[in-house]
Amino acid sequence: MIDTDESDFDEDVFGLSDGDEEEEDKFVPPEPEEKKAPSKNILKFRKALGLDDAKAKGEEALPVVNRIETIASRMKRDLPPPEVVIFSEKRHTVDSASRRRKRKDETNIEEKTDVSSDLRKMKNDVYRFGIKGFEKSKQESAMEDLLCSLGARKKRDECINYKILKEQRRKEKEAALRAKAEGSHYSSALVLRVVGKSKKKLSKAQKKDRNKVSGFDVQPGKYRGGVQYIRPAELKKLK
Repeated sequence: MIDTDESDFDEDVFGLSDGDEEEEDKFVPPEPEEKKAPSKNILKFRKALGLDDAKAKGEEALPVVNRIETIASRMKRDLPPPEVVIFSEKRHTVDSASRRRKRKDETNIEEKTDVSSDLRKMKNDVYRFGIKGFEKSKQESAMEDLLCSLGARKKRDECINYKILKEQRRKEKEAALRAKAEGSHYSSALVLRVVGKSKKKLSKAQKKDRNKVSGFDVQPGKYRGGVQYIRPAELKKLK
C-alpha cells in the first residue's frame, strides 16, 4: 500500500483554474438558425387565406404571464405559456343526524309513492276484470265510471229540441200531480175507515161497563199514618 499524507495532497490537480470557473458561469446561448424566406406562391396563399392575420390575433389573445426566464425560455421565446387547469373539489361535509334523517324521509316518500301507484294500478285492473262479469247494459256505465275516476270527461247528454223537452216536462208534471192526488184520496179514505172502526169499538166497550177504569190498579181502603184502613164491606168484596 502507498501511504499518502493529507498535507501533501494537492487540491488544484483535480480542480479548475480561476479562468475556467468564470467561463463556466458565463453561458452563451447558441445563435438561432436563419430561417429561409418563403416563396412568392406561399406568401400569396397565406395572404389569400388570412393566415398572418389569424396568427397575429391569436398572439394578441394569449394571456401575458410573468415567467421566470430560463435557458429554455430564452431559446424558445415563441412558445405559448403552459395551460393552467384549476380543479376545485367540493368540501367534505359531516354527515349529521339531521341530514341522514332528511335523506331517509326522502327515500321513504319515494317508496310510498311507488307503492300507492302500484296499488292504484292493481285496483283498476281488478275493477276492469270485474266489469266483464256484468250485463252488457251495465258494462258501459261501469266502464264510463272507471274512466271518469281516471280523469276522463263524462259523456255529454244528447241534445233535445226545446219544444219536445217542454212537452216532456209538462207530461211528467201532470203525471206527478195525478199520482199525488190519487195518493191523498187513498190516504184520506183509509183514515176515515180506521176512525170509524175505533168509534164502533169504543161504543161497544162503553155499553158493557161505563164505570170501569183501565190502566189503574186500585187498592181498597185508605192510608193514614202508614196504616191501611179497610171497611168490612170492602173486605167482603175481596173475599
